[in-house]
Amino acid sequence: MIKKIWKLVNEIIAIKTSLNKNDKLFEALTNFLSEVGKYLSTKIKPSPTTYTNFIKQINSKNSLFLTPTDAYEIKLLIINLKMIFYLFSL
Repeated sequence: MIKKIWKLVNEIIAIKTSLNKNDKLFEALTNFLSEVGKYLSTKIKPSPTTYTNFIKQINSKNSLFLTPTDAYEIKLLIINLKMIFYLFSL
């Protein structure tokens, strides 16, 4: 019985140790990911042109523009979907 208790205690200690290592790894990864964007942004050279000059060169027939939406519009869409599903279930 005592051997089983000590085995369980050792397993718990091992779990805590591995969790601490994972916590440190997670913290290191979080720190890296929070800093890498700042570092990479310093490596990007400024563009000689603006986005409006680039957009003028795009064939608008093959492009897509989504207008901004709001909560009211989304609510109306959901209500309409519910009505459509109701009508098809009749």
